[in-house]
Amino acid sequence: MFKTVEIKVIQIICERVDGDPGNELEVYGSLGANVGNYDDDLNYVVRQGKFLWQREDDNYVNISPGNPQKIEGDNSFKFDMSEGDHFQIGGQLAEYDDSSANDELGHPDKTFNFNSIPDNHILTFEGGEPNGQMVKAEFSFSVITHWP
Repeated sequence: MFKTVEIKVIQIICERVDGDPGNELEVYGSLGANVGNYDDDLNYVVRQGKFLWQREDDNYVNISPGNPQKIEGDNSFKFDMSEGDHFQIGGQLAEYDDSSANDELGHPDKTFNFNSIPDNHILTFEGGEPNGQMVKAEFSFSVITHWP
């Protein structure tokens, strides 16, 4: 059995700005997806991947609570997968500070297998002061083609 799957990054949502001056975060980093499988030693081997959103620290986006950053442009990854394949979403985000060191918000990832593809998933990125800054990245998944 085979499936053609499309992953899109929809938006980045600001949940908390605590520990940062002002009422918004200056977010940069990358979000991406890949498809692969596990080898005999249970190492994940990437077959194909793509960055779905990427910004350098001098090209950050301002995001405030209640005003998510919609991701437009080349924000999708389409691939074929077969039984035994998995796909991953993940990223690494940070918050730019011009008066002090930038705040790392983490690099979470999530793996899905051929038989468990949800409609969407949200990754949470946290950093800064304890209970400080939090942003979430929303991904959507679509099975476009399914054939035996």
